[in-house]
Amino acid sequence: MYAHLTPKELMDRIFSAMKAIVDQKLDTKPKSISPLEASILEQSGMSPDTVSMMNSMQRDYAEEMAAVLDIFTTELVDIVPLSSRTERFYVVAIFAAEFGGLDNGVRKDILTCVDGVERLRVVLRGLEKKISLVQAKKLTEGIVEKSDESSKDLLVGKPSLPPWAKSLKKGMNIEYYWSENDGWLCGTIVETET
Repeated sequence: MYAHLTPKELMDRIFSAMKAIVDQKLDTKPKSISPLEASILEQSGMSPDTVSMMNSMQRDYAEEMAAVLDIFTTELVDIVPLSSRTERFYVVAIFAAEFGGLDNGVRKDILTCVDGVERLRVVLRGLEKKISLVQAKKLTEGIVEKSDESSKDLLVGKPSLPPWAKSLKKGMNIEYYWSENDGWLCGTIVETET
């Protein structure tokens, strides 16, 4: 897939991939915390405000990434002159690997690669894989958010009764399944929850 791309096409796609990474980070919406997460934070001695502060820090980091990418693209000619293709490929590959947060295995491949164009291919493959994973994660989160609310019954605190239990009244005779040994049993409701 990447073998037939020219160095210019590789560079263009790497810069597009870095821009896509910044856009993904900027498009990330801060999540509200669930009651379970709030309870965990309180028990660990952290304030729920810590989450909003962390969301703010992530947003600041994404904006900083956008500024760094903008400066890098506008100043690349000053950093590495156009006459030095090999150095330019090296600088772009190393910057993109760091910028994209590629894992150490990919970074090792980048450092050990002696062909500048092949190095660009390795970087592009890593960046596009990372972008695809984030897109897949967003898709699955969208599907989960659209799922019915009854599948999200995890609540902190005292469990509530199901809706059908509200129809039970004091003095009603009922049958209920207790166990395999005892089977179905008969009973009378002596107390109801209000």
